[in-house]
Amino acid sequence: MKLPFDFGIKLLFRLLLPGFMLTAGLSPLSFFIFDWINWPASHVYFLIFAIIVSGWFILVLDMPIYMAFEGRRYWPRRLRSWLIDREHKRLAKLRERTAMSVLNEIEKGEKQIETEQDVDKRKKLQQALDAADNDLIEAYFDIRNFRIDDKGNHSAKFPTRLGNLIDAYEHYPERVYGMESVFYWPRLWLKLDSDVKEDIDGRQAIADSTVYVSSACFFNGAVWLVFTLLYGLNALVLRLNGAPLLTPRHTLFEHLPRWWASLLIMSGFVLAGFLLYRTSLRLHAQFGEIFKSVFDVFHGQITVSRVVGNVADYANDYSFVALPEKQRLEVAWRYLQFGLILCPRTGCRERIALAQMREHLKSHTIPTEMIKNDGNQDSN
Repeated sequence: MKLPFDFGIKLLFRLLLPGFMLTAGLSPLSFFIFDWINWPASHVYFLIFAIIVSGWFILVLDMPIYMAFEGRRYWPRRLRSWLIDREHKRLAKLRERTAMSVLNEIEKGEKQIETEQDVDKRKKLQQALDAADNDLIEAYFDIRNFRIDDKGNHSAKFPTRLGNLIDAYEHYPERVYGMESVFYWPRLWLKLDSDVKEDIDGRQAIADSTVYVSSACFFNGAVWLVFTLLYGLNALVLRLNGAPLLTPRHTLFEHLPRWWASLLIMSGFVLAGFLLYRTSLRLHAQFGEIFKSVFDVFHGQITVSRVVGNVADYANDYSFVALPEKQRLEVAWRYLQFGLILCPRTGCRERIALAQMREHLKSHTIPTEMIKNDGNQDSN
């Protein structure tokens, strides 16, 4: 789904732009290597090759890059805990801005404007009301980027805004339809028409590119920090020793600017990476709405009757086929993904391997008699 097999817009966003940014940051090192190997041809050919290879390398690292940006892995524990606390505080402020009391105040202000006779006071009230209404709308937009449960409670699970945003729209199909999105999305994808796939993947490519290029910028920032430190260390050696410790044919410093310019370049890469990351939030929020819409429109394309029927036959318990569709989708996901079944008995929440389900069910009293009804199973 994410691989750019054609020479289109996805190739540009997912491969060429990230590859160009990474190659640009590593250009001093590339030219240093050219000097050592006495590269006879034009550097342009190698740089084109380097852009493609660098872009491919970033594309291959798609999952680790997203894990890092979402805060799922690779973060120090204390830093992760501190950032999650910050997200909790941000969520608390959004709850205050979207509280029912705020909506009631806006409605009260609307009634006050209708009864106000003074034109100037009415104008000021209207301006204040517009500002409050706009703040409420923006707060509602931002709070949707946090996971919400069936009771309407939002939660922050990840240390970054992108992590909570992706978690919010990926949790939506499970909350609404019982479809675990990571498991059901590839299967639903196979059911979509080619035109729909192309449109969705194109939108995702734009969002992906901001994360890829941002990761390249942050990596370049780290590389240029090393360049700056090496330049400073070399300058210190020359000052103290009066001559370099080694006299090779070529050095990396021939292709580096002054230390202060290297520091500016490093800062520029880090700033660009941060700005692109913040831009990616809006793009991923837009893609998240498309993601949720696909499940809203096409969730009926997924049928789990055969899987649930097989589970019921093996366990010799047909309460599975009588479950609501949402729970049957959960049964199929848990069995196909992990080989486990959640016990259907009231009050029992144990996850049991299917091979052990018959023995497990014998130890539980069946609350109501379930009748096998293969012919009347829902098609979904």
